[in-house]
Amino acid sequence: MAFSARKIRVAARIVAGISLFVGLANVLRAFGTFGDSFNPIEQYGQFGFSVLVITGLLRLFAAVGLWAYATWGAALLLIASLIELVLIFLAITIVVISPLGFGLSVLLFFSGVGLLVWRYINTRHHPAASG
Repeated sequence: MAFSARKIRVAARIVAGISLFVGLANVLRAFGTFGDSFNPIEQYGQFGFSVLVITGLLRLFAAVGLWAYATWGAALLLIASLIELVLIFLAITIVVISPLGFGLSVLLFFSGVGLLVWRYINTRHHPAASG
């Protein structure tokens, strides 16, 4: 299943670019090249480091999927953002995020939901486009 309408393709590419940069920032923080610490496992702990790596990789794979107009890219983006937002709302202090990072997580979450809903509506109105 792929995004077929022109407007949704443009939106998917824009969201893919944002997802790519947020995923790269997460992975760079996990490697210790982007941040204050030289040893991110000591700074974030094992759980925080694992969450950072998992959400970073999910967002990078989501960016690839969205760039290729694949629906699974939006699903991966939704999962990565949901993991991060749930941990933030549960007030787990291991996951430290800036206000900009929180805003981007919320933006990516709603973008993933929007792309999946748009895809669902598009296939319901144009059944020939889904095959």
